[in-house]
Amino acid sequence: MDAGGSNWIWNDNWLGKVRIRAEGGSAKPLFIGIGPEPAVAGYLGRVAHADVEDIDIDPFRVTYRQVAGAAPGRPPTAQNFWAASASGQGRQTVTWKVREGDWSVVLMNADGSRGVAADVDLGAKLSFLLWVAIGVLIGGALLLGGGIALIVLAARRGPPPAGSPTPATTTGDTV
Repeated sequence: MDAGGSNWIWNDNWLGKVRIRAEGGSAKPLFIGIGPEPAVAGYLGRVAHADVEDIDIDPFRVTYRQVAGAAPGRPPTAQNFWAASASGQGRQTVTWKVREGDWSVVLMNADGSRGVAADVDLGAKLSFLLWVAIGVLIGGALLLGGGIALIVLAARRGPPPAGSPTPATTTGDTV
């Protein structure tokens, strides 16, 4: 996850929070962690893992790149670089306030063993959407008011009176 961008985005908290929920498909406890990309890359450097390469929405499909390696020297819960993490049996949830930088999301067995199976869902709270909605509502109200004003002005003007003379036209012929 690359959270780089203009400083005004981060300073004004426009992006809000990210929520990651996972529920294991086996009896093994799960670990979910969000950490700085360089630290995560160092931890997973020689560890067998799969990187998400692409996510297609319709139909939903995830493409992984398998990386060969061994088991981690220490479990992920023993690392101190995680900005947010959760581990244990059953459903685990991590909520993280988005910050500037390059970040990685890790889902693995809490003991570092192979064979992770989990149902995962993601969510995001985008703080700026409230202001976009308010702006769209105000813009719509202004357009509606302008349209009503134009209709009222056109109705007040009305058609020309029935007995009014029509402007004379000259054709250039003299009699």
